[in-house]
Amino acid sequence: MRKKLTSHPRFLTKLKRDLKDAFYDEDYHTFINKFQALQELDFPETELTEMFYESLFNTGQNEAALLFGETYIQMLESNHEDNLMHMLMIVKALKNLGRSDEIAKWIAAIATSPHIENLDSAVLEELEKISTNTVVIEEDTQLKPEFSGDIETALIEGSIDSRMQAIDHLIDTEDETYVELISRLYKTEEIRVIQSMMISYLKQVDYNEEPIVLNKFGESFKKYTSEFKVFEQEAKLEKTIEWIIEIGREKFNGNQERIEQSIEMFINISMLWYPYHVSFPPQKLANMFINYVRVLHNELDAKNFHGELADWIFKIEDEMVKLNQ
Repeated sequence: MRKKLTSHPRFLTKLKRDLKDAFYDEDYHTFINKFQALQELDFPETELTEMFYESLFNTGQNEAALLFGETYIQMLESNHEDNLMHMLMIVKALKNLGRSDEIAKWIAAIATSPHIENLDSAVLEELEKISTNTVVIEEDTQLKPEFSGDIETALIEGSIDSRMQAIDHLIDTEDETYVELISRLYKTEEIRVIQSMMISYLKQVDYNEEPIVLNKFGESFKKYTSEFKVFEQEAKLEKTIEWIIEIGREKFNGNQERIEQSIEMFINISMLWYPYHVSFPPQKLANMFINYVRVLHNELDAKNFHGELADWIFKIEDEMVKLNQ
């Protein structure tokens, strides 16, 4: 965020040129890393955003593409011209993930887009084909699907998507079969959100054979799972979200998209931080994340985004940028 406010236009121009070079060289991992750096400095243009999606698809990161698209749909105004592109990419991600039951609502949204006339006829034909092949599932059978892969293989050798799905499945089912494996893997896990999910799982199943030892974001942590709270409690989730909704109605003039974006950013930062103790009270957390979103949308002067809590957010974001370089 600090870099976004001080970066020289020439640097941004070079970064964007380097991004295009990496994409056309099919160096998708470099493109992804540089694009994430660009996000810290500027709001990426549509062409580069499309390239980012394609880079994610080409590296098998469909879950990441889906999350990216859903986040931007929440951020943008409902009639924004980029909404159509994001919805198309969400459909592609869902198709790649085999989640056909979720595609229908997005195709319906695309059909009502004021910019649909700009779509190429071949794209419309492909959407029609996807729509025809989409299986409609009755509401009473819309249960979360079981993880279909091999849990151990996914945890050890799988992509980011498959590892997250496997851990999510273990958390949902409270399956204790893989406690020993995860108690080893979390120590060397480099993806912070996966590491946090693993620790959340160990807390859920009351793993207490040895203390959880962590060193991330410049902080050290060594405690038994019995000594720390579950994520929802540690992040002060319920109360903070209540405050974001209440305060956001006033500061965002009732703009629901801005409120939802503030909640999303709060949850993401808190999940990365877990299991460290969040020392800030819910109302202060809510105010800060609302102000953060306002700064990102140039609705609040960046000089007013400072203090202990802002530094905490920057500390986490700075390390994530370093890890992606």
